[in-house]
Amino acid sequence: MDAVVGQNLAGLRVNDVNLAGASLSDVNLSGIRIDDANMAGARISNANLSGLTVEQCNLTGMTIDGVTVTDLLVAYGKTQQ
Repeated sequence: MDAVVGQNLAGLRVNDVNLAGASLSDVNLSGIRIDDANMAGARISNANLSGLTVEQCNLTGMTIDGVTVTDLLVAYGKTQQ
């Protein structure tokens, strides 16, 4: 498949599309909304995630800098008791 390079796709809506194995590099995803997505095995690196919100997601096996997120949430929960 051909690459999309140097294009302004602001406001693009994508629905019921298979992007398995796709690669995004040097992209502006600020304000993007991702709903009902399978991101199992995905990798995000060298990204600005400031202000990112993750809600109602299966976090099993998800890590941040090698630390399992579910373990972090359990530890955080203990500090809130």
